[in-house]
Amino acid sequence: MHLDTRMAILPGRQLLIYPSAFLKADLDTLKTRFTLIEVTEAEALMMGTNVFVINPTTVILHSSFIRIARLIEAVGIKVEQIDYSEPNALLGSFRCATLPLARLCDIQFDTISSLSLISDV
Repeated sequence: MHLDTRMAILPGRQLLIYPSAFLKADLDTLKTRFTLIEVTEAEALMMGTNVFVINPTTVILHSSFIRIARLIEAVGIKVEQIDYSEPNALLGSFRCATLPLARLCDIQFDTISSLSLISDV
């Protein structure tokens, strides 16, 4: 299992997550640093957490995840939905098909410190 098939760090200290994939102690730590947006087991198995954050206000999500899109939009993040069926059929999705680069805006977005948090958990 890759981590991005069970969680994704979103803008504004939001965390898209399938909580049952994590130990209680790890979830407790994550809850102190993020607001959790929970996905179901079925959504996680279909790569519902494998999203692509394109900037500090926008996320790209597969068009089949309408419920997840609504949850993300409810916390003020713009969601662009596109059909990404072919890579999903091969058990991949947006995160698998992109190569995120660290940029100056990432520091403002707090991606770098969030990622180091995850490796410390």
